Amino acid sequence: MEQALRASRDELEQKVADRTAELSRTNEILRSILKNMGDAVIVADKASNFLVFNPAAERMFGKGAMQMRPQNGRIATDSISRIRSLRFHTINCR
Repeated sequence: MEQALRASRDELEQKVADRTAELSRTNEILRSILKNMGDAVIVADKASNFLVFNPAAERMFGKGAMQMRPQNGRIATDSISRIRSLRFHTINCR
């Protein structure tokens, strides 16, 4: 019984390690794509907290995500009109 539990634990630990490595590779690919694409990409949650602000977005707005703090749940006033003038997509995530 104990040997079966150890084998099961070892198998699970290997699956976790494999999945973690796979997620790490996927994240690295996504970071590379966002870093090198010419289009600005800004991702915010429903509370207007920035999750992604790629280098093209920084060039466009002259600010990084950490410096563009939401004001009363909205993006800073000096940037909102620029963002509204752009074509963008809204994706609802869970």
